[in-house]
Amino acid sequence: MKEKLAKLAHEQWSGWMKYLFSKCVTKEGELVIPQWAVERWSKQARTHYEALSKEEKDSDRTEADKFIAVFKEHIEQLQAEIERLKDIMFSFGTIYEDDLPELTNEQFAIACYCSKVDGVRLYPKIIIQALTNMKGK
Repeated sequence: MKEKLAKLAHEQWSGWMKYLFSKCVTKEGELVIPQWAVERWSKQARTHYEALSKEEKDSDRTEADKFIAVFKEHIEQLQAEIERLKDIMFSFGTIYEDDLPELTNEQFAIACYCSKVDGVRLYPKIIIQALTNMKGK
């Protein structure tokens, strides 16, 4: 995710630089930012977001949406991995709530990662076995 965000940040900076250079004029072999642009961008830089015009805010929101898309993609990948791991964990079997061995409060808190099926809590057998093997350690 860090690389995707860094790439996006670079693309945004690069896009801004291309836009800036396209507005500059060449004088004696140097790029000069026109006075109108200096005044406009200086004013925008001094303005708090809340005081921006609707159009300026919309432009910033468009850029924010690009970051949100990266975050959403990452969240979806994490959710898929969680589901994959849950499937593996529950593939070792389950234990009904009424059949739980005696556990300490700390162990029970760990075991509470469960799934309700038809209103009955099922606990991953592999977790319960690991916890009961830890008793007294």
